[in-house]
Amino acid sequence: MCIRDRFYPCEDEQVGGRWVEKVDDDRIWGCSKCFWIHRSDVAKALLEVFEALGIATVDELEERLPELKELFVRLKAKYPPKPRK
Repeated sequence: MCIRDRFYPCEDEQVGGRWVEKVDDDRIWGCSKCFWIHRSDVAKALLEVFEALGIATVDELEERLPELKELFVRLKAKYPPKPRK
């Protein structure tokens, strides 16, 4: 599992994701156009925070999901999403 998978589904259209209609009229969160978490400044800041919190493995992320959601919000405030042109 990838670290960025911990933020899925963020359900935040500001970062490039969107709801996708499925054939059965259900919806699924699509992050194929996500641009924000992949920016070098955001990724670097995220890794620095993980290091500061002592998070070294993906397993540790599982145990700290509520913190990750708050981290997502704080990083968005510090590094506002700006769509690629």
